[in-house]
Formats: sequence, structure tokens, C-alpha cells
Amino acid sequence: MPVPLIINNITYQYPRLGDENWGQDATNWAVGITQLVNSIDTLVNTTIGSGVYTFTDSVGVTNPPLRFQNNLTTGLYLANTNTIGFAANATSVGTVDSTGLWTLDTLSVTNNTTLTTVDVDQINANGYIIDELASATLTDNTSGTVFQFAVADNKNIIVEYSLTRSTGKETGQIIMSSNGTTVQVSGQASTLVDCGVSFSGDVNSGNIRLLYTTTSTGSNATMKYVTKRWND
Repeated sequence: MPVPLIINNITYQYPRLGDENWGQDATNWAVGITQLVNSIDTLVNTTIGSGVYTFTDSVGVTNPPLRFQNNLTTGLYLANTNTIGFAANATSVGTVDSTGLWTLDTLSVTNNTTLTTVDVDQINANGYIIDELASATLTDNTSGTVFQFAVADNKNIIVEYSLTRSTGKETGQIIMSSNGTTVQVSGQASTLVDCGVSFSGDVNSGNIRLLYTTTSTGSNATMKYVTKRWND
């Protein structure tokens, strides 16, 4: 027995010779076949051929439109306007929006207990540079250099630091400004127990230097710091 042709919820009856409606059925069948051929042509040449695919945006995280044959609750879906959502087992695991902002529902790092810092190069066109956390040993009862940067590339420097020395504890900020030949140093600090360390600066062999002087206490000081630099 012939199976009716159903397209877009419209039934096209298979024409059987001898039936009283044979002529109309044949006409309807031809219309249905034409619609079917046109639909296939559109799918192959317009959608698949052009590489453009349109997915429904209403099914959400529990039934993502772009999913896997044997894992229908895992894939991509439209989380919000201009926001792509990632689903795993019908649960949101993260999104990315039109600004490129990634949001992860959870973050787990396994089999890797070491995070290695990297140098951050120039941040923007204004020449603002930030360095990773660094550390320096300030030798007891002496003077020395904490760091130096080429004066040609750095005119203004802000140093945020933490200082420990035996029972001494200090945190603060050092501000250095240079015209290329001299350096002005200022800042502020919060001192729990005095560490016996003072700071100054100079220009030496084309470099801006942050200098330290320590008193005699019998122990070195440890300084951890981050620098922010501008070439203004």
C-alpha cells in the first residue's frame, strides 16, 4: 500500500489509477514532489554548499542545537543575545560573549601544581608596562641596586613592594620620576616593625636604578615587588 507523502504537515495522496480522485491526486502528488525537490536543492546548494547553517536558539542548555549523535545533552547553545554557551550533560559549563569575555562555571587544574609567571610585554599604545612579581635580596649593612631599567624606555616607575627582615615587616609604594639625567624618588610605607631599609634612585650608564641602603642588624632583607612603568 502506498505511503502518503507528507511535507510541512501537508499530506499528498499517492495517485492510484482507477480511483475517482486520480487526476487531483496526481496533480497534488506532483506539487508535493516539486516542493520536496526544491527543499533538497535549497539544503544542498544554499545551506550546505555555502557553509551557512542555522540552528534553533530556543532549546537551551538541556538540548543544545549543536550536539553529538550519541551525547545529545552536550554541545553549543545560545545562552543570551550574542553569547555562546557550552553545555555538558545538560549543564552550563561556561559562556563567551561578544566582547570576548570567557566565563567558566568552575575551574579545576589537575596534575600541575606549578604555575609559572611570564613576562607581560607592552599593554597598550601609551607605553604602559607591568612586570611579574620579582624578588631581591637586600644585603645586610650595605648599599646596592634593587633593579634597573633603560632610561630611554622608562621615565616614570611605580613600585609596589613587601619587605621582610628578621621580625621586620613593611609594605609600601615607591614612585620614581626621571627626566633622563636625574631621578626623583618618593613614596609611602606601612611599617609593622622597622626593617632598617631606605631607598633612593639615580641614572647610571643610561639606566634608571632603584637603590637601597640597609643598616647593620645581622640579617639580609627580602623584597618582593611589582613594577609599573611608563615612557611619558
